Amino acid sequence: MSDTPPSPPPSDTPPGEGWWKASDGNWYPPEQQPGARGPIGRPRSTGLTILVSIVTFGVWTWVWSYWNGEELRTYRRDGLGGVA
Repeated sequence: MSDTPPSPPPSDTPPGEGWWKASDGNWYPPEQQPGARGPIGRPRSTGLTILVSIVTFGVWTWVWSYWNGEELRTYRRDGLGGVA
């Protein structure tokens, strides 16, 4: 048998401001809340994007894709999009 006593049941009061209680009964700090997102990216004109893509012989689509990927990475905070 082990000499360690069983852990006490989780408390119903948060240990600090902004802490949240998960379905597993444990308290988690505010920065680990699900759904925390970064700033939303800026809108771009579809027509202008098509026009500039034609004028630059498709080079603009690579730039546009990179920018959108970086904005997705910033918004989702998980590494999706952009060049690694």
